[in-house]
Amino acid sequence: MPLFPRQLTGIKIESLQHAKDAIDKIHTMGVRKVVLTSVFLSSFPGQILVVGSQQHENGSRSQFTIKVPELSLSFTGTGDLFAALLLARSHQHPDTLLFGKRFLPSI
Repeated sequence: MPLFPRQLTGIKIESLQHAKDAIDKIHTMGVRKVVLTSVFLSSFPGQILVVGSQQHENGSRSQFTIKVPELSLSFTGTGDLFAALLLARSHQHPDTLLFGKRFLPSI
């Protein structure tokens, strides 16, 4: 389970709704874009989730969930690559996080 969201919000992420609740709480702290990576939930066996949200100027929020098959292999640098692609796309498209579904296959 992602540890930092729990430390920030006090919410233990044991379901997709818990992840969304933690994201909402982080939004109330003034963070406009939130992405939780490496979310492993028993309700999604064999999958790793990426859950994200962006709060718009008008207060509305756009959320997304990406499901990635879990592989029994060892990889190095995928988190760094994910962060770099997320930052680059966020810079290119500052008004939306929904691009995540487009860049994820490149990892």
